[in-house]
Amino acid sequence: SQIDYTFIKPSTPTEIKILQITSKVQGSQYVFNIYSGNFKKCFDELSDIYNITVHTCSVKELNEMTAEDIGTKFDKYNMLVIGFCDGYGYAEDNNGFNKNSADAIKNFINTGKAVLFSHDTTSYVNLSSYNIKTDKGDDPYSGQWHWGYYFNSVIRDPVGLDRYGVTGKNL
Repeated sequence: SQIDYTFIKPSTPTEIKILQITSKVQGSQYVFNIYSGNFKKCFDELSDIYNITVHTCSVKELNEMTAEDIGTKFDKYNMLVIGFCDGYGYAEDNNGFNKNSADAIKNFINTGKAVLFSHDTTSYVNLSSYNIKTDKGDDPYSGQWHWGYYFNSVIRDPVGLDRYGVTGKNL
């Protein structure tokens, strides 16, 4: 305990339900499950204070669901964990979250629940690859990773990444 802080152990562990949204990496493997290895060891050490359960679903699974079904799924959880791989979502069919999935994550954030964004959750991509061409008619992203467009388009404002109002509705 630190000065002016007190910890009182709860009589029963607080239940925390986490949904980790995994993504394919190059090839067909999905990123690691946070309920394994060192993370599991840390969770287990806190088992008398927290009852932590982690479920996983993939970006692909979410993208195949309706917006309503995603919202219903998210309602069961206290926290979302997103990321943990290079180019998160790049190897998915849609290059990341589609609009329904991205909007559902934004809505989850707006409820005040916790979201952990880790490595490469967002990207530098701000334009749909279908809508931009150079003066010569080329795709400027050709040969580069192009991922996360839909997610970037809706997530920046709710998480404080839209410093200049670029994604605002008044544009």
